[in-house]
Amino acid sequence: MEIVISDEIGFCSGVRLALKKLDELTEKEKNTKIYSIGEIIHNQDVIDHYKNKGVIIAKEIEDTKDGIGVVRAHGLPLSMVNKAKEEGYRIIDATCPFVRKISAIIEEEVKKGFKIFLVGEENHPEVIASSYDYKENITIIDYKSFNPENFDFKLNKCAIISQTTLEEEVFIEIAKFFLSHCYETHIYNTICPATKKRQRSAVEVAKNVDLMIVLGGKNSSNTKRLYEKCSREKKTLHLERITEIKPDILKNVKKVGITAGTSTPDWIIEEAIEFLKRY
Repeated sequence: MEIVISDEIGFCSGVRLALKKLDELTEKEKNTKIYSIGEIIHNQDVIDHYKNKGVIIAKEIEDTKDGIGVVRAHGLPLSMVNKAKEEGYRIIDATCPFVRKISAIIEEEVKKGFKIFLVGEENHPEVIASSYDYKENITIIDYKSFNPENFDFKLNKCAIISQTTLEEEVFIEIAKFFLSHCYETHIYNTICPATKKRQRSAVEVAKNVDLMIVLGGKNSSNTKRLYEKCSREKKTLHLERITEIKPDILKNVKKVGITAGTSTPDWIIEEAIEFLKRY
């Protein structure tokens, strides 16, 4: 069986930065309780790895009072982080810079008097972190259920912003609608560059194989987008680990493609490659 690996695969710079901060902290503060405020990234194997190193998953900032809290890569509302620091909490902000950029854009556009439309998944941690401080000025648009008939209005000023892990084509189609409904429209394609590259690379691989495998957490937004895009091209499996695969699926498969989400560690990708070499 021939194995084709996507050129763009695995950890992005934002994930590597967040994990680097957590690694440095666990090495430096061996006698201090280390908390991840929320899951540091959306990958259970990575979460288990840090739990084994003694990292505690905290639901709220307030749970970290007796140690050091690390803000997850998806972020927390900046007002909460700043308030905690002012109150004496020891906080390390490991939020992805591209997520924080969305918060900065929202703040700037609100000050200019623009109505904000954030396209994404309403309950995703990134969307919550980005929108919370200005929620009264923001409408979250669920990209899956967007219906233009529900937005039959005219506005003078509106800003359209994307969650970092969306499909670019989907965001552009929704943004086009607002061009005809707002006198002045600011469109921010805030999809992460790594997300775009991985999606494009994965689709090219999927077009030229018999079976496509997408590796990553089932709750990982960017991994789910990879699965959705590849599924339109070829039979595709979304697996957290290659060990989940049923061997019968590989019968008569001469060429298999592999891609992975931005929160999937290298060792899970290598594990999949070694497994598939047996076939």
